[in-house]
Amino acid sequence: LSEATARAARGPEAGCLSPTASNPCPTSIRVFAERSASGLWAGSDARGLWQFAESDMAQALAPAAWNEGAVLAITEDDDGVLWLGTQTGLIRFDGKNTTRLTVRDGLPATPVYSLLQDGAGNVWGGGPAGIFRVQAEGKHRALSFVSFGLNDSLASEVMTSGFGTGAARSVDGRLWFASEAGIAVVEAPEHMPAPRTPTVLIESVASQDKPAHIVLYEDQEVPVSRENVRVVFAAPAFLETERLRFAYRVGRDPGGWVDVGGERVAHIVSLPAGTTPFEVAVWRDDRPLSREKARVQLIVSTRYHERPILFIALVALLCSFTWAICAKRQR
Repeated sequence: LSEATARAARGPEAGCLSPTASNPCPTSIRVFAERSASGLWAGSDARGLWQFAESDMAQALAPAAWNEGAVLAITEDDDGVLWLGTQTGLIRFDGKNTTRLTVRDGLPATPVYSLLQDGAGNVWGGGPAGIFRVQAEGKHRALSFVSFGLNDSLASEVMTSGFGTGAARSVDGRLWFASEAGIAVVEAPEHMPAPRTPTVLIESVASQDKPAHIVLYEDQEVPVSRENVRVVFAAPAFLETERLRFAYRVGRDPGGWVDVGGERVAHIVSLPAGTTPFEVAVWRDDRPLSREKARVQLIVSTRYHERPILFIALVALLCSFTWAICAKRQR
């Protein structure tokens, strides 16, 4: 160790490089992580995030940035974005902007005890509710979380924390997490095929006074009654069927999708006369933007008095009657 670094290791009472009132020395260092720009990141128990480069030390992120001083875990991804695990959530710091992600944003639980990156560039973490993966999908790279718990073969959902990292990646790509029940191991994610969203099928359509129709092809026209229409759909899958989510839309309104979760049936109270498209979509809860869709056309017969030809005939009859009266008066 250099003299300056040795002083930092011994703490502020030993000199700690160059402390000032606005840049005090860190105390109670919990975790280190390597910086992509050389040097180290250090998370302290009460004074936020620090960066060390050769003999220089500076506070990179003060506790006020996320209303909590303790940094429990650190990892820097391939894009240079810094991720911090804290008592109050997951912090994302891109060098300019700080974002705090909590349970409201989909984080399984707080605090976040451990963080690391897999070989595919995904950020993983551990906490009191199991292991989670952060993923960005879509044009705007919206962040979402995929959680893993007892249903995914974890012996315990409680990952552990202490001074130092609670997770590591081995040379074969596997991820290792310390837990209350021992060690939880995630197989190398970069070697695992991405889960495929199954094809969604509309199986049948039934209504109040019409027989049930089996749907055989896309955009099939199905005659239904005006009220109490029941549409049954499915997405054949053999694994992780509990992760499937469904939504349906009656008509063409972009905002008309109805999320029914794991339900596989839609109940339509009433329909207008004519043709109305019905669409259903399925997706996995860990791939919310990857959706498969199916569609049928629901046909409601127009009642006799609602037909345009009848209206035209009545107008023509009224015009003829009016013309006849006018012609008779002129005589």
